Amino acid sequence: MNVLLLWLAFIGLWSAVAWAAKSFHWQAESSRKAIHTGMGLVCACFPWFFSHPWEVWMLAILCVIPLAGARVFPNGFPKAMSAALNRVTRRSWGELLFAPSVALAFTFGHQNRPLFTACILLLALADAAGALVGKRWGANGYATMSTRKSVEGSLAVMISGGLVVFLVLWIAAVAPIGNCLFIAMVAGCLVGMIEAVADSGFDNLTIPVGMFLILDRLIVLDLGDLIARLAVLGFLAITLLLSARRSTLDGGALLAGCLLLYACHALGGWLFFLPPLMVFLFHLRACIRWQLHLRMHHGVISVASLGLPVMLWLIVNATEMMPQRASLQAVAWSCAVFLALAMSATKWKMTSQRNFWTPCMKAVAVCILPLWVLGEFPGWLNFSVGFAVSLASVYFGARVPQAEQSYEYSWRAASALLTSCTVFLS
Repeated sequence: MNVLLLWLAFIGLWSAVAWAAKSFHWQAESSRKAIHTGMGLVCACFPWFFSHPWEVWMLAILCVIPLAGARVFPNGFPKAMSAALNRVTRRSWGELLFAPSVALAFTFGHQNRPLFTACILLLALADAAGALVGKRWGANGYATMSTRKSVEGSLAVMISGGLVVFLVLWIAAVAPIGNCLFIAMVAGCLVGMIEAVADSGFDNLTIPVGMFLILDRLIVLDLGDLIARLAVLGFLAITLLLSARRSTLDGGALLAGCLLLYACHALGGWLFFLPPLMVFLFHLRACIRWQLHLRMHHGVISVASLGLPVMLWLIVNATEMMPQRASLQAVAWSCAVFLALAMSATKWKMTSQRNFWTPCMKAVAVCILPLWVLGEFPGWLNFSVGFAVSLASVYFGARVPQAEQSYEYSWRAASALLTSCTVFLS
């Protein structure tokens, strides 16, 4: 019964916003965000309406059907209802991802009402605040994949997101007020980064699901650990600001790099933090040496080509599917082969010279050999095979069509994953 009532409420909300947008000449973004916020406020109450995830999934399917119909067959719906969602010029799948992402978050968090409510309110309020502030006052833009976002909008997401998390956790008495404050500050920074990196409406998926997983880990930490997490974010933020003018990475890619480095620290500790940090430092060194920021630009996909294999091993480590030593070695090998491929490609683009041996030696020296100092050095069989695979990856990577960056990044991700699998030889 609740499924039917809430579905009718959704249709009523959509119709009301469509009427208001037509009558008062709302902008396209305003009508979308009105539906977005209204749906989010209703969804935040789901733990009090539903006991089982399948009920929410049924409601999600019922909501997606008319939304998809309005996109595919706009003439089959009242013009005002179709226009309320589809008038924006940017490409967005947000309205189709909203309901399934809420259902997925409910699947994870239906037994933890405060965290689920906080995550849905982040999606409903912080995301909408960022969009509206960026639209009205956004003066300082930065590129993120296929669109541009504003610094003002991202700050609005961070501030409103932190406030939402603090109020929910404090009212629900989930943790002492000091812990709630630091959790809110960390969560606010992270939700702002996640919203900035996601594109084409995919923040509707990454914010509720990603933030639930983040908050679920943060609430069990003591105050000292929370301060350490905030200090890591502060270090990354300062590094981002200092490197923005010299790096070839656009704003979205820099924020994605910060998220990856934070994930390495949060899911693995400072040992997992070092290899990707070395990759970033060598990237900055190359940018300064060759003045690369004047010649080329890289987006989020360049960070994702390293992030995918690294995140795989971080999840393996967090779920204790493998010993931490093996997961650390896998992350280090992923970073080493990625760095070797990047250095080789940069050398070729700047000097038209092919060099396979030197990039591999440098990458192994900065990503693998420190493990020996730390007592985490891989076995000699692992090291020998890993170095051979790295050398082969760089050699054959030179034959990947350089004009197609997607091929180049796919090769880097595949090579990093393949080389990291040599840990099974330990």
